[in-house]
Amino acid sequence: MAGARKVLIVDDDEHVGAVISKIAARHNASVEIANDGKEALIALRNSERFDAIILDLHMPGITGWDVFASIEKDPRMALVPIIIISGFPLSTEEMEKLAGRATAFVDKETFDILEFESLLDQLLENA
Repeated sequence: MAGARKVLIVDDDEHVGAVISKIAARHNASVEIANDGKEALIALRNSERFDAIILDLHMPGITGWDVFASIEKDPRMALVPIIIISGFPLSTEEMEKLAGRATAFVDKETFDILEFESLLDQLLENA
């Protein structure tokens, strides 16, 4: 796909959004940051495409799970890789819900910038 890559970062932790935004920028990707689920749903509705979505599941109000469900229903987002990022452990049932659609799971507690950069690089390379 020609042109700049576009990444949506959905996280209520502004620090996480800033770090991931810098990583994406190093890969010449434009970034849209949604600080909560409501902003994410607006961004998804208003954008023609994203090349990757980084999604925090645990946010107040409209959760990442709600956003995830919306992404699953949107045919425009069917092939968009989703990186789930969370500071909370997921149950077996939650992992099963994500298994068919999420590309990767990143634990905020053990976040490694170099590993994340490599993962994002692979996803954007294939976008």
